Amino acid sequence: MRERSQIVLINDWFIWFINGVFTILFSINSLPIIAVLLCVLMGPIYQARSIFQVTVLQDAIPAQRRAGIMAARNAFLTPWQSINVLIVGYLADLIGVQNIYLLCGVLYLVAGLIAFQQKSLRSYKFNQQQASSSM
Repeated sequence: MRERSQIVLINDWFIWFINGVFTILFSINSLPIIAVLLCVLMGPIYQARSIFQVTVLQDAIPAQRRAGIMAARNAFLTPWQSINVLIVGYLADLIGVQNIYLLCGVLYLVAGLIAFQQKSLRSYKFNQQQASSSM
């Protein structure tokens, strides 16, 4: 049986990779029912990726610093999402929505491959004291 930390991190790189494949398929698809199916499949996968990342981040941060760091993370990410919408909207006007999805799919694939190649990520061990107390 695999340890929980290995399952989380294998899933993390795998989810980046699968998101890339689904996003590329979405970008080249012309059938509405397939587009809906891909969107339905991508939603839970995207959420699982976010949960895995936050879980590892929370585990890596000492308990006494966790609240401040997570608050800073959210304070940074919230406005960044608005800026990202503006940038992607502008790029979509320049190169087309389909090309934006294709580009994002390729970036997901590259991120998944980079995450897979990082041995430190694949061999990450959860803090056993916190992991055992939360189970």
